[in-house]
Amino acid sequence: MKISICDKGILYSYLRELGYSGLDISFNRFNERDYILNNEYTEYIKRKFEEITKAGLNVSQTHLTYYPGHLKPIGNGTYQEFEDYMLPMFIKEIELTKMMNCKVCVIHLYFEKDKLASREGNIKLISKMIPYAERNNVVIAIENIYGNDYNDVHLTTKDDLLFYIEYFKSKFLGVCLDTGHSIVLKQNPVKLFEELKEHIVALHLHTTVENVDLHAIPYTVSYCESIEWDTLYKLILSSNYSGTLNFELRPPDNLSEGAKKAYYMFAYETAKTIIDNYVQREKAYRFTTRSTEEE
Repeated sequence: MKISICDKGILYSYLRELGYSGLDISFNRFNERDYILNNEYTEYIKRKFEEITKAGLNVSQTHLTYYPGHLKPIGNGTYQEFEDYMLPMFIKEIELTKMMNCKVCVIHLYFEKDKLASREGNIKLISKMIPYAERNNVVIAIENIYGNDYNDVHLTTKDDLLFYIEYFKSKFLGVCLDTGHSIVLKQNPVKLFEELKEHIVALHLHTTVENVDLHAIPYTVSYCESIEWDTLYKLILSSNYSGTLNFELRPPDNLSEGAKKAYYMFAYETAKTIIDNYVQREKAYRFTTRSTEEE
């Protein structure tokens, strides 16, 4: 399985040299709505895509614009304010996703305290987005997210996410599992993947601890680690999931260029080791099974 990484400014050629196959491109310029909707931004994305392609990488998934930290409501927090501000950007970014030959875009949906109001708003939103997804052959992946003070915002559990999948029954709607967001809310991302595996089309893989969204490399929170990574990778690699192992990481601030390169090398080797170990275990299992049957 191929490995991708979120775009954080590291040289594309270096990422390709390490072995990464693709990038997770975020359109997150929340306060630059007019710029995103302008042709100037389209040209910027075209240039970025050319640089990515020239380096031998592809765009494995994109991330539609969201409020930084996905914590604060727009204006007075009404659905209509959210739609008026965000929907034009979402539509434009779906088109830009297609332009980069990418099939999946991740979205943070609308939320408010009342679950029913959140669902009513998101039904309106998704209803208006799916025709553009169909037209551009792009799947919208609903991400499990949290709200202020790391609270549940009705976009977290299996039932929350399946509500929209079952309501729309569209091949252009899926789920993005963010492992860190599960841990932040004291949930089990391994169980969540198992429950949603038929609908997961994108991954944000990173580790953290409860009530803090660290976006750290798997295994690096030491004794605080609460994700059973071996079990999760086994589930991913043995499922029908066809996307990449996508790491959504946040490198420490003020790293030197050399340290930043080492950080991304460590992240890649972490993923590759898990994949290689899984493949070797499967080969050993098949060999043992075949030998036993021959006897």
